[in-house]
Amino acid sequence: MIETKTEVKQFLDGLATANALYIQISSLDKGSTSAEFRVAGAQRGIDVLSAYCKPASKKM
Repeated sequence: MIETKTEVKQFLDGLATANALYIQISSLDKGSTSAEFRVAGAQRGIDVLSAYCKPASKKM
């Protein structure tokens, strides 16, 4: 789980230059599953995200 601004930045920096994103989820009672997504060209989406989406403020 990505929770901090630093982690989000690190993830997006890696995604910007990646060709594929591989996700694997494991569960003790449901087994595991995985998926691979082609993400070449993700920088365009990251630019739009950065321009239009502001981080939500934390509620106390």
